[in-house]
Amino acid sequence: MQSDPETMFYNANWDVSYDGYHRDTGCVDFPESQWKDWYAYWIGQEPKRFFAYVRRKSDGAWIGTVNYHYAPKEDWCEMGIVIYAPYRGKGYATPALKLMLDHAFRIGKVNRIHNDFELARNEVSAWKTHFSAGFKEVSRENGWLTVMLTREQWLQNEAANGTADAQLLYELAMKHIYGDGVPEDNDRALELLTKAHDMGHTEATYNLGICYHYGFGTGVNLEKAYDLYLESAQGGYGKGMELVGRFYNRGIYVEKNREKAEDWLHKAIESGEPDVIAEAEKELAVEM
Repeated sequence: MQSDPETMFYNANWDVSYDGYHRDTGCVDFPESQWKDWYAYWIGQEPKRFFAYVRRKSDGAWIGTVNYHYAPKEDWCEMGIVIYAPYRGKGYATPALKLMLDHAFRIGKVNRIHNDFELARNEVSAWKTHFSAGFKEVSRENGWLTVMLTREQWLQNEAANGTADAQLLYELAMKHIYGDGVPEDNDRALELLTKAHDMGHTEATYNLGICYHYGFGTGVNLEKAYDLYLESAQGGYGKGMELVGRFYNRGIYVEKNREKAEDWLHKAIESGEPDVIAEAEKELAVEM
């Protein structure tokens, strides 16, 4: 694709100078002698760098490329997408970009992805592709359009579209609890934790118990809190085990039962989680 003028015309007439760049066509030489170094630079370097070819499912045709790389100075990822000329205008660009974003945020765990466009080039179709994939306009300054998609925005889009799995719903819920990149909103957190719990997410189950225990986004309900803690504990979650033990040790909602308390607190210690061990050992020292 890099040697095809019709594909690379978008890359023409930049005021840059480096070996292999053809300013008149935008093409870039890519001789076989460079392949090994290129492969070593791009492949297997996640999350620092990612490159992928885009194939059409129906027939395996190669229709383009996507990539991103981390820019440490700006603390974001720069990205690129190229659709081979014969496949442009056929609706492939937005799905290809969404696939890359899904990989970047879901697998690469990146925080934000950035791109910009020189306004004088009037690349409206490229702008629309980015906006359709979820990017937001950041600014139009000094002749440049800057767009960005943050992890929080992507998570919100996935949740709204019904494409978020339990882990993503849980992550977004915790961000709403702490106001991390999204508005602090216990009601929304409760809704997301409930969905993640219903999908079998153990940490979400525990944190949903916290909401009912202390009244975050709902009224205090110790029965529900206990049931959720117990469910997470039975799912192997150490913090849940410690709280079930505490409920029995102090007679919170359930009848006080030192034997059951010790059983759950020892299980919590066996979970091997340092914070859980410390809390369980403190609770074992308390006889009420």
